[in-house]
Amino acid sequence: MRNRPVWDGWLVRAMIIAAAAGLSAGKALAGDGFDPALHVSSDNAAAVSPDNAADFPGPFSMDAAPPETVYGQPEIPTQRPGVNAGGTHVQLDFDYYNHYVYRGVDHSAVGGRGDSANLEIQSQINFDIGPFTPFVGVFSNVFDSDPVSRFQEFRPYFGTSLNLRPVTLTAGDNAYLYPDRVAYDTSEVWGKIELDDGYVFGLDKPILSPSIYTAYDYNKNKGWYFEAAVRHDFPIEQTGVTISPYADIAYIWNFQEQFVFINNKDDTGWQHYDVGVLVTFSLNTLMNIPERYGEFDLTSRFVDTGKIRGVLDADNVIWGGLGVEFKY
Repeated sequence: MRNRPVWDGWLVRAMIIAAAAGLSAGKALAGDGFDPALHVSSDNAAAVSPDNAADFPGPFSMDAAPPETVYGQPEIPTQRPGVNAGGTHVQLDFDYYNHYVYRGVDHSAVGGRGDSANLEIQSQINFDIGPFTPFVGVFSNVFDSDPVSRFQEFRPYFGTSLNLRPVTLTAGDNAYLYPDRVAYDTSEVWGKIELDDGYVFGLDKPILSPSIYTAYDYNKNKGWYFEAAVRHDFPIEQTGVTISPYADIAYIWNFQEQFVFINNKDDTGWQHYDVGVLVTFSLNTLMNIPERYGEFDLTSRFVDTGKIRGVLDADNVIWGGLGVEFKY
């Protein structure tokens, strides 16, 4: 019993020496860039979490979530699995309409039975080259009741688009070829400006997507065609259905010839309007088709076309039909 105070005194001295050595080692490591707050043992890791990290002098982990900021975090581009992510994309459209109406003129009014169906086929290839997207394609219309040629029109075209969000610029060239009516063949250059008005107002999607389209016929007409349009898409979530009402109005200037219809007296003024709705059904969603096979859509269109100025070439006609679209 007489030796116990001596043992206790040595024990106290050993604890003091050990504590001092640990404090010195911690200061030495801190001087080398060591931050004790970044090194949490597995025994007390649960005590340090994003919820109470503010109680500690330093970050609790190198994997901690970054603090919130009014500037937001940069978006990381992602690719949808199974979708064509290459630089070349194709699109095929097959439409079956009761009238072929183009720029306000009913091409079905050439004779025969005007209510016969028109098969419209369009194919296009897009090339993604940085901010530019060149494209080339061909449109054709097959009208069985045409008294001259059931292959009524071929329209090869090419152009490119440039996305300068919120503005998209597109320009190209159209060649109009009419089998067995070569005297009416012509060509034009055209341009289009489209505004992403949703982006201007800080929204994720466009509101009306206003656009202005103009074309100059440098072959037959030596005249101008202008068109202003708006459109809005209403997607119905989880159904694959999108309802897209749209409207446009056209003005022509020294533009006399519309297909085989030629107006020799008046060729300038407000020509026609279109008010329509396009309904798109995604077969990928409706039938659970993987997008690695491409995007398949059924379409339904209903349009009211009306003449504005009576002396100009245009028609009052209600038309529409069904179509199939494929993109890859």
